[in-house]
Amino acid sequence: MRVRGICALLFIALACSRPVASARLTQPAAAAPHGPDLLDPDTWSACYQGFEPNGIPRSDLVRITHACGSLGGMHPLTPIALQYQRADDPSHHYALDVPRSGGCYRVYATGDRHVDDLDLLISDTQGPITGDATRDAWPILPPQGPLCIDAPGRYLLEVSVARGAGYYALQVWGVDRNDLAPPTAGGGADAPRR
Repeated sequence: MRVRGICALLFIALACSRPVASARLTQPAAAAPHGPDLLDPDTWSACYQGFEPNGIPRSDLVRITHACGSLGGMHPLTPIALQYQRADDPSHHYALDVPRSGGCYRVYATGDRHVDDLDLLISDTQGPITGDATRDAWPILPPQGPLCIDAPGRYLLEVSVARGAGYYALQVWGVDRNDLAPPTAGGGADAPRR
């Protein structure tokens, strides 16, 4: 029997105040008539053009995920995590256990007005897969579209304040490509809107 969504331990500590607890997440079945990897790459970055953070992490995160989160049928997979970190503190690490292929993910983070540079990095057992190259306090990873994972296994998200000290908010959005309806041809009523 086919499971209509995947369950995974996703990003330890996103539901709690310390980076040691866990959150269990479920992705629903058909979330959109098109997959996240079918959208034009410009669509993924256009959603945050002109974004101006107000320095309040939770508020900024809600605004940026409102603008970008649901692209490609994505939805929040974790609650918003709020953590404090200084530039000289060790990075915070979150585990992503992916039980099967087909999931696409995007990580959103925003720092408060005392965080000058907040960085994200996703790695697997072979090393880094994608990272944040910006020098700002609101990284989106990956910036040009989601990370679609075709190999089950453990992945690691590293969060670090490179300059400054303060709170950051973090949330993971995603969708399972295996559960999406196929795209429709011809741009009819079911075609994705841009």
